[in-house]
Amino acid sequence: MFRFAPSSKDDMHIEDLRTALFNFICAKQQNDRFIVRIENVDKKSDLEQKTKDTLEILSIFGITYDGLYYRQNNFKYHLQFASTLLDQKKAFMCFCT
Repeated sequence: MFRFAPSSKDDMHIEDLRTALFNFICAKQQNDRFIVRIENVDKKSDLEQKTKDTLEILSIFGITYDGLYYRQNNFKYHLQFASTLLDQKKAFMCFCT
């Protein structure tokens, strides 16, 4: 699976488009999925409009996606995966300031 995770704070720029395009092409070449994951951790931003603008730009360049996910909606899965990594000693707790 390949993904594109644009910022919810900033407007899409050329580097974002390049990343989306490369991941989209790789997904198509490998007959795999391409998803868009929205970083919706900042409640202050106009998330709905930013998401609409991003998807419109992708569409203009012929980039289609197989799934649209919002990061905050999947927090329980991230927490579960992190716990698994900790249990398997493949990650460690950090208490840096």
